[in-house]
Amino acid sequence: MPLRTPFLFRVLSQHRAMIGVAASILVVSFGYVLYAPIVSSLIARSGSAERAPYTGGARQGSALAGGVGAVSPPQLEMHVANNGLVLLRGAVVTEVSGTTLTLDGSWGKAHFVWEVQTDSQTKFFHTNGTIGELNDIHPGDIVMATGNIDTSASLPTLHALYLRE
Repeated sequence: MPLRTPFLFRVLSQHRAMIGVAASILVVSFGYVLYAPIVSSLIARSGSAERAPYTGGARQGSALAGGVGAVSPPQLEMHVANNGLVLLRGAVVTEVSGTTLTLDGSWGKAHFVWEVQTDSQTKFFHTNGTIGELNDIHPGDIVMATGNIDTSASLPTLHALYLRE
């Protein structure tokens, strides 16, 4: 004769599940109510640390130079890992010379210029994910580049594995 779960045990198991779901919803709601004002005040305080309005690039040769008024700055990120892998996101192309690009990024008065070298192994992509090529990238474009840092170069130099405009 097969063993059957007593009715009371099944009801209690269902109650435990419902109590668990209700407790989870309560914890998430409480966390939002508790931390939302803190996050808002931190964002308000950090307003002085925001980057200056993006006006189209600092270099004279940039296609964006002389743009009309300030526009929202691109989201700028720069990561260099211990193993030499580099991620540049939101940098502005200031020059394209052969297979080498010059990328520019600024946080206030801090100014960063990267030389990005491409080769036959570099994969190019458009923002929508379609495959692109070096000829699709022009001064003024905002790009994301990933690759390895060249530790022998005197300037920050990246050997690009992926480049997305």
